[in-house]
Amino acid sequence: MQEIIFSVKEEIEKAKKIAVTAHISEDIDALGSVFALNETLKNLGKDTTVFLSERLGDNMAFFDEEYQTDVPQNPDFDLMICLDCGDTGRLSGREKIFENAAKTINIDHHFTNTNFADINWVEGETSSTGEMLCSLIPVLSGFNKKSAAYLYAALVGDTGGFKYKNVTPKTMCLAADLLRYNINHADIVKELFDTETLAEMRLRAEIMQNVQSFFDGRVNIVIADEELFAKYGLEEKDIGGLVEIPRRIKGTEIAASMKISGEKIKLSIRSAGKVDVSGIAGAFGGGGHKMAAGGTSGCGIEETMAVFLKECENRLEKL
Repeated sequence: MQEIIFSVKEEIEKAKKIAVTAHISEDIDALGSVFALNETLKNLGKDTTVFLSERLGDNMAFFDEEYQTDVPQNPDFDLMICLDCGDTGRLSGREKIFENAAKTINIDHHFTNTNFADINWVEGETSSTGEMLCSLIPVLSGFNKKSAAYLYAALVGDTGGFKYKNVTPKTMCLAADLLRYNINHADIVKELFDTETLAEMRLRAEIMQNVQSFFDGRVNIVIADEELFAKYGLEEKDIGGLVEIPRRIKGTEIAASMKISGEKIKLSIRSAGKVDVSGIAGAFGGGGHKMAAGGTSGCGIEETMAVFLKECENRLEKL
């Protein structure tokens, strides 16, 4: 691991103008990783730009406001660093930046990663990309309070508050090290995971009333569309973690949420442990981990459901 870390460091030191990005529909691990690394690069005197796939909702106000969603006509970066992104298809519109960059780096913890960059640092068994950056940032310059807070959020996000099976002793030790930077871990968790508006709570309540259950309760799904979000004065990006609703149901082997936005359906998929859901996500051009994965469908909800259920059936038959 040390060899690849020093290869990444060498490219960062050579570059002056750096783009930092992550996968489409960035989750908290992706955001925490992007903004922690960007904070570090800025402290090194680098000219950096963060590119996200969409504007962040009010529920993500914890993160830095300095980012772009528009891709330049003629991007000319010395280096592009892709974080928490399994393949170029997950860059969603930012491929042009990647293709034009003089050098590219891929840092990710998804075992489905395609090793698409000039330098690929992939650790499929690591809890989060944030955990990987906990090894890189000290080699670059060290943490400050801001980068430590972002990485703590990343660790919490992809471990479900340290309750998922991907947590190791190393994960917990790194979290403890980050606390030494006087971050307010309780406030971070409350703001990102334990706070929602009354409208968001009422939306969740309606969604809970309409869980769809299949295969004797082993597959449970929630669906939300633009009409439902509009009913509560919300946008799709304003509310996350809907997949946690069906995941909590007793007897669930596979849980999923489907958010319908325009002509696309965003899928988040979770496993109770026996089923590798990364393959299900692959049917929708996505990927991820055995326990958690996601993808996007360009088909209607009926066709998407049919494909999803068939993928589930194929896997459940093997249990």
